[in-house]
Amino acid sequence: PAWHSWRRSPKGPTPVLCALSHAGRAVTTAKVLAAMRRQGVEVNAVHWGAGLRACREARDWLLSRFFSYMWTPMLQFLDMMLASKVQADKIAYTRTMCACERGSRQWAQALSLFSAMKAVEVTPQEISYNSALAAWATP
Repeated sequence: PAWHSWRRSPKGPTPVLCALSHAGRAVTTAKVLAAMRRQGVEVNAVHWGAGLRACREARDWLLSRFFSYMWTPMLQFLDMMLASKVQADKIAYTRTMCACERGSRQWAQALSLFSAMKAVEVTPQEISYNSALAAWATP
């Protein structure tokens, strides 16, 4: 029902996606983003960022044994974002690196993301460097 108004204004879905992301509803956020794409609604960097934020927030609600799986949905969101021709920004890359570092000790993936970030001329910020270093230094 909201698709029609969302097609006219890409800002329309932003409050919904932000609310879902703040609640840590990563799966629901992913479903909304997928439905938006199917319905021809423009999905922009803010929308994808909400998906990445939802994955990060969801980590707090998961049992500790599931921490190791948190980086996978974040990488999937980043891949879907890039596949949809939306330019990932430093926040998207950094959030994904943080998930690799904190959730699962995926240091190689975090460093790969850092390299990819620089390769597409996205300027890393201080937290980007910190996330890459922390992932590498975490046993």
